[in-house]
Amino acid sequence: MEESIMMYLSEGKWLHEGFIPKIEEYKGVALGSSDVLTLATASFVDMGDIATKEAFEWLIKKPKIVVVAQTIGKLMDGIASQA
Repeated sequence: MEESIMMYLSEGKWLHEGFIPKIEEYKGVALGSSDVLTLATASFVDMGDIATKEAFEWLIKKPKIVVVAQTIGKLMDGIASQA
């Protein structure tokens, strides 16, 4: 969650300064502010015995499925906000 907050602050600073980041810079910040990791962690909490320490450690390492979910979510958000 701390990462999400820091990324939101970066996006807010860019907006305030009128800064348009390059795609790679934006992607790094955008994925961190997608909250997919926060939602996945919260989902694990409700799973009972399935949510082991190893499961949380796996999630924190940001496996490909998390990164892909972050990317899809951020792209869909960007498309929807432009419509």
